[in-house]
Amino acid sequence: MRVAISSTAGLDRKGLIDCFIMNWGNYTLDNSWKKAREDLPDDISQPEMLKQVLIKMNDLFKKHGRNDNIIYNRCGHDVMAYMMWGYTVSPDIYTEEYIEECIDIYKESLKCIDIVFYIPLSQVSNNTDQPEDVRRVDNSFKFLKREYEKK
Repeated sequence: MRVAISSTAGLDRKGLIDCFIMNWGNYTLDNSWKKAREDLPDDISQPEMLKQVLIKMNDLFKKHGRNDNIIYNRCGHDVMAYMMWGYTVSPDIYTEEYIEECIDIYKESLKCIDIVFYIPLSQVSNNTDQPEDVRRVDNSFKFLKREYEKK
């Protein structure tokens, strides 16, 4: 089974992943998020970087099948949440066309994951103590989670 851990930046996904692997030792960590960010040019724009990461993650996820016991640190939810946040703060950069194009890639990436565990910001801290931007990104995650559960 292909499992992904998804959350706003700064939350302890690694601790949850380590605990998961300790209890289900037949699972292997796959850091496709980190691999997808490697080899990108330094001068790439933030929107283009996110899109390229989403594409690369998708390609890396396709290497695993349903019978593989893989746990991913991040997935398409993470990338899409930041894209949606970008659209709310900079719609001239993260255009509607850009978001629509990336949604197709995002949907494709979800076909490669069997379960997504989402760590909501409110479960690990007092939400009001977080900067406004972090709360907005977390709201994007919550929206994506609700949409994912509908499928």
